Amino acid sequence: MVYTLTYEYHIGHHTLRMTSDWCELDEAVLYFERLMSHKGYHNIQAIDESDSVYTLKQLQKEQESDRQSIHHLTLYFDASFDQQSKLSGLGVVLTYDVGDKKISQRKNLDTASAKTVNEAEYYSLFHGLEQLKQLDFPPQSIEIYGDSLVVINQLKGEWPVFDETLAKWADDVEALLKSLNLIPVFHHIDRQDNKQADRLASQALAGTLVDATRDIEGDE
Repeated sequence: MVYTLTYEYHIGHHTLRMTSDWCELDEAVLYFERLMSHKGYHNIQAIDESDSVYTLKQLQKEQESDRQSIHHLTLYFDASFDQQSKLSGLGVVLTYDVGDKKISQRKNLDTASAKTVNEAEYYSLFHGLEQLKQLDFPPQSIEIYGDSLVVINQLKGEWPVFDETLAKWADDVEALLKSLNLIPVFHHIDRQDNKQADRLASQALAGTLVDATRDIEGDE
């Protein structure tokens, strides 16, 4: 959720009515507090995307609630595909913050349902998003990272989807994101920056399955 601040500044008999740019919740609270500390600003209020209006106390309550909920969702995905056996290994790494804690979930899966490496990459992303069904979080954005140019660029709308199977996967991913109330931000990364998901995918293909959740200190 983002917010804009509206406020007035009086100069003699004139009143200037001003509106800030959209900003994140923590920034909105900081700016609100700074405006309140100056006597020249009046009728300060914050407004969110749905036109709901907040006082400073209400905005601070939103901030406290937000800090105790799941936020900063990030998902890395990858797939290994064996051309001879047509078996796939899927690997996903999901991280998120809860209060002051950062949680990491690592999971993989072996499957014979994907017929190409691109199908396996889509399946890996979908499998990662499905893990979010087990969590309770407010609507927000999610940062999604993968080393598949096909999947990332197709979902960003930069590449067309001619293959019917991949088009179905793209539709399923978008429908799942919508049902989870998540706005995706897709990032293409080099394979070397996707080592954890790549390792999990390789382990699944080799028959070693992983399903682990733990607290982590900072970014891995």
